[in-house]
Amino acid sequence: MRNDHRSEDDAMGDAETVSPVHGSASTQEELALDEIGAFPMLAACLRAWEAKRQGDDLPASLEVSDLPEAVLDYTMLLDYLPAERDAAVRMVGTYIGEKAAFKAQGMTVRAFFEERDAAVVTDALRGCAQNRKPTLARRTFVPIAGSPMSYVRLILPLSANGQTVTGFFKTIEPSTLTDSASTAG
Repeated sequence: MRNDHRSEDDAMGDAETVSPVHGSASTQEELALDEIGAFPMLAACLRAWEAKRQGDDLPASLEVSDLPEAVLDYTMLLDYLPAERDAAVRMVGTYIGEKAAFKAQGMTVRAFFEERDAAVVTDALRGCAQNRKPTLARRTFVPIAGSPMSYVRLILPLSANGQTVTGFFKTIEPSTLTDSASTAG
């Protein structure tokens, strides 16, 4: 889960707002991190991240053995590319990979998501990198491979040198996941 890309965090400018896709707007509601107790799998990921920190240094990686197995299929590891206003997918869990129906590894966030959702994600990544703090949010109607999904997600910043954010651990609380196929008639 190491990432050796290093650039200025502020090189990633504000993403453009684009018209919503599929006729419905995706939304993101930032949640206070102290609400994470309502999401036990995400809370366990946060505890694993906090345990890897040393003082003010961010962890470079997380050990799979320290994470709840239930989140692994829903996890993405991202390499931060602030100069490109993007992030590259280093690894994607089985559920997300199957849902995407294409090889996601090596793709950028802007190529993985619809443009409007990519802008939301890259904005969240930039904020997480600038603040060097985890971010918790509820996402709704996020189209992945044409299928709208809703979920609560956690992004944890990672750093190859302990200080500059070079990557992210991004996962969802499995119990919050809904998609149009599971909610249709």
